[in-house]
Amino acid sequence: GKNTFSLSPTVQALCRDGAVLPLWYCDRNDCIVASDVPSAWLDEMERMFGVKAVTGRDDMSGYKGAPWGWSHHSRKVLSGYGAEVPGIDRIERIRELSHRRISADVMTRLGREVDFELPPVPVEAVDVDAVKECLSRYGSIFVKSPWSSSGRGVIHVDAWSRSVEQRVGAMLRRQGSVMCEKALDKTRDFAMLFHAADGVVKWTGYSLFFNHEGAAYSGNVIADDDAIEQVLVDSGADRAHLHALSSALGRVMTAIIGDDYEGYLGVDMMVTRSGMIAPCVEVNLRMTMGVVAWLWGRRFLAPGSVARYTVGPVGACNPAGNAVVSDRRLVEGALSLNPIGDNTIFSFRIEAYRGSELSQLIV
Repeated sequence: GKNTFSLSPTVQALCRDGAVLPLWYCDRNDCIVASDVPSAWLDEMERMFGVKAVTGRDDMSGYKGAPWGWSHHSRKVLSGYGAEVPGIDRIERIRELSHRRISADVMTRLGREVDFELPPVPVEAVDVDAVKECLSRYGSIFVKSPWSSSGRGVIHVDAWSRSVEQRVGAMLRRQGSVMCEKALDKTRDFAMLFHAADGVVKWTGYSLFFNHEGAAYSGNVIADDDAIEQVLVDSGADRAHLHALSSALGRVMTAIIGDDYEGYLGVDMMVTRSGMIAPCVEVNLRMTMGVVAWLWGRRFLAPGSVARYTVGPVGACNPAGNAVVSDRRLVEGALSLNPIGDNTIFSFRIEAYRGSELSQLIV
């Protein structure tokens, strides 16, 4: 049926290894869906940072479900545990809001809210000819499939070819349309983070992230919002424009989402070489790694330290062991946010530096 799907082995490993991540942003008496977490590791994290959650429980009645993102699958899993979940119609509405055409809606509304130049609004194309027309207008475009994440389902096109036609055609057949947008000369990736509750979307903070060659997420800088904003300004963004966009986005997202979604969300952005801000590259209506990094920094990073949060294969990093913790906050050294065992593939890792310059962390 339309609500069943299979995950790639990589995604399965990410889900399994990252199951314990909510430990770092939940409350002490919350319950997390993570089984077989070594109790020695849980005890050590509680001793070092004061974090605690209920793990390995089969009955979660009385708890409100809060998955990484809502889908028919996450609804089914959590309701199977007895947790409180939204109705199916609400899940469908969240799915509709997660279509990439929301970016065009956000951009159109932002254009009416601010008085400075923004990039062209993305165009939804339902056939190959419309994609070609967009390419001839801009010379270089990104074609994105409506439902996809983390850089998948995105093609950069600067010349039409048979293989491009085949790939775009396949996307159109699978999902009915594609979003086309002008390619921009980017100098910096970042996101603004928001929280939706009681029908109102409020600004949370900044996420400064970096992507691997290609487009997959690889990590986040953890620092004060002021310090991150300074990096954006140093990269050419106008501070007043950033502030105008953060407040306008709160209003725009409130109007679009209403009370259909509750929880954190991230709006991916870019600073271009000319200093223009692309204020809505993508809307992530779910928990994001940027939110995890932001919350972790507020709770567990020592004042005067900055950190880098990375997600990658265990083999690529040395095990933690040099973490310096003071007053339940990491001062410097490395720490893995998940236990590393024989079968662990991914490490969610923090490396902290005392009084370091942010620019050194940005790769």
